[in-house]
Amino acid sequence: MKPGEKGYTLIELLMITAIVALVANGAMVSIFQVLRNTEYDENQMTAVSQVESAGYWIGLDTNRAQTVEAAGIGGETFILVSWEQSEGGELEETGQYADTLYFAFSGDSGESWGDWETAFTGDSPAPQSPFSHVISGEYLTNSFMMRFYLNGPNGWIGDYPNEEAHIDSINISKAMFSEDCSSFDDWDNGADWNVYYGEFHGHHSGGEDDRYLTMDTSLDLSSYQGETVTISWGQRATGAIDSSDGLYYTLSGDGGETWSSNIEAFHGYPPSSFSATIPGAYLTDGFRIKLYLDHFGASDEHLYIDNIAISVPIWSDDCTSFANWDDGNDWDVYSGEFRGHHYGGSESERYLTMDTTLDLTTELFAPGFPLTFTWTTWSDTGGTDYEVTYSIVNGRLMRICSIDGGAPTQTQVAQYIDPYSSNCQFAGGKLILTVTSVVGVGPAASSESRQFQILTRPD
Repeated sequence: MKPGEKGYTLIELLMITAIVALVANGAMVSIFQVLRNTEYDENQMTAVSQVESAGYWIGLDTNRAQTVEAAGIGGETFILVSWEQSEGGELEETGQYADTLYFAFSGDSGESWGDWETAFTGDSPAPQSPFSHVISGEYLTNSFMMRFYLNGPNGWIGDYPNEEAHIDSINISKAMFSEDCSSFDDWDNGADWNVYYGEFHGHHSGGEDDRYLTMDTSLDLSSYQGETVTISWGQRATGAIDSSDGLYYTLSGDGGETWSSNIEAFHGYPPSSFSATIPGAYLTDGFRIKLYLDHFGASDEHLYIDNIAISVPIWSDDCTSFANWDDGNDWDVYSGEFRGHHYGGSESERYLTMDTTLDLTTELFAPGFPLTFTWTTWSDTGGTDYEVTYSIVNGRLMRICSIDGGAPTQTQVAQYIDPYSSNCQFAGGKLILTVTSVVGVGPAASSESRQFQILTRPD
């Protein structure tokens, strides 16, 4: 630029451009922050309105009700995954690269995965087979997947030619009872039974009554009439077991007042797991079971029971093919089982991943729900009977109303309800209701939780 001419030098222009860019960037950050805060505020308002709506409607029906039933099926229902597992070869127990079979879950079709969980490490898998694990609520979506991973010396199960992991009979089920056998909190045990390293241990050394291990509280299985309800557990024996050594079980549908005849679980060396269907006659609100130790009296004869579950099957895989799985090169099907052995190839070859998604949202159950109210109103023409039930379905709180036994009408009274943080209980004429709403995702996500204590109307 010539002396005396007006304008900007190149250096001045560059400086101005840099300043404008900084100001613009700051403005964009501020705008983004404002928008994010606005979205959070809107989500917060929505969450508050949803819990208030839930409290209003349930409070209204509580005050009308003559009877309230908030027991659901007698406790929390949860989703359980289980499989039979074993190993081959001399697997290392300790150290950074101990031979380990891991598993993990995804709730978004495999876009992201949860932390690795341990199925077993080293020889003689412990926990014992069958292995079971509760699937936490964050993965109970319509896009559930799971996968397995081999690890061991130098990074894999496969440091030696005979090192193998075996998986069989993978099951996902809706469980209303699960016992890890670490205590007798829910059981009345005879002297022949004790807890030994996280298992129920049986060895006969007392009188006849000492052979029994009895569930000491009843389960309400009445809502499962018409469904296939199974009872299962893991089992093993040590010592010189012969055909006289065995295990029976009996069932009660009336809280232990009467019992079925003995049902044989096994005699001789037991298979690693037991499963049987509970007959419909015992799917009542007074279900109980007791185990009977037959013989096992020699000094070296011992029985071990683990992972007792009562459940309804959702999905299963007999592990005879990879029809439902994406298998890495380290996995094959051998004698009707999935077999894993790492051959030293790429990292991806260690994975065995479910290649289809499962919808587990329909299996959600919040403790205390469904919540049912009944009452009768009277007029000059007679009485009118009402029954109202609240259930949480796919994050929506639904009100189902039937009048005089007619066709029910269904109304959504709230949405974005978190079933794992919403619950209710009824005792002494008071309903204690906790409702949590979660709206949005990421930094803009907002949640609101309210507890309502509502008295029923006087008799």
